[in-house]
Amino acid sequence: MTEGDRRLVVAPDRRRAARGGRRESDRPGRHPVILLADSYEDARSPVARYLDRFGFDVREATTADEAVAALDRDQPEVLVSGLRGADAAVLFDALSARGPGTPRVIMVLLSANDDPVPAVATGVMSKPFSLRPMLDELRREIRAAGRARTSWL
Repeated sequence: MTEGDRRLVVAPDRRRAARGGRRESDRPGRHPVILLADSYEDARSPVARYLDRFGFDVREATTADEAVAALDRDQPEVLVSGLRGADAAVLFDALSARGPGTPRVIMVLLSANDDPVPAVATGVMSKPFSLRPMLDELRREIRAAGRARTSWL
């Protein structure tokens, strides 16, 4: 480059450069599978996005039939259920009827009022709730069940 020939050298835009963070290769098997069963999209979607942000492998179900199928197919370690009425009864019956050879599922019930708590539930959270305390409660339930991996809790 000569004296009169000046070129503008542009550095790459750092905002567009890939930085650290979650990688797809880090995901499988690192965090427990959580099945989120709730018929209301507006309640289920923010919880699913929040748990996914913290690395949990979130599966969703809108009905009891979908939740029961996902229990058999995905083998989740944690079930977070906001289902009510007949759907809740079907899901609780399916959990109670599981054989002794199947792994125990940690169940956290999301309750909108003073509904009776089934025996299969290990924890209860009252709606409405903030997402951070919900995450803390899930971590507490996982630790209490003895499934904690220090790398993700």
